[in-house]
Amino acid sequence: MQVSMFCAMACEKLRKQDSHCYQALLFILTNPHKEESPRHFESTLVTFQVATSSTLEINRAVLQALQRIFKPSFAYKKAGVILMEIVPDSAVQGSLFDQLDREKHQRLMKVVDKINKKSGYSSVAVATQSLEGIKMNRQHLSPQYTTKWSDIIKVKT
Repeated sequence: MQVSMFCAMACEKLRKQDSHCYQALLFILTNPHKEESPRHFESTLVTFQVATSSTLEINRAVLQALQRIFKPSFAYKKAGVILMEIVPDSAVQGSLFDQLDREKHQRLMKVVDKINKKSGYSSVAVATQSLEGIKMNRQHLSPQYTTKWSDIIKVKT
């Protein structure tokens, strides 16, 4: 699932910056250019009691939010996850009622990041994460005049 992959990528970047986030924004939308199909845009904000950078925690919360806003009658074109309310590791404030073993999650995420760095991206991934990577639409690319020899314009005189 692409949403889980977006979560994993964002969380990995968050950990590289030695940061945590308090909120995650999830959005899904249909193709706005297809007039014959119904259009739909939905987003939801997930707030965490304690700031986190754990892929497991953020992914679980985002997927629960996705279940609430997803409607199977629409053909969705795009989805995304935006992490917000980002704070440095030193500014994370705990909660008296927090039941999650945060130290264990931090150690696990360090090991996962280390393995993925050594063995390649997504060697270790969340079960819901797509292993196919991001599928980009490459049909309408502009020529790459400055970086690709075959795209340089040939002038005949």
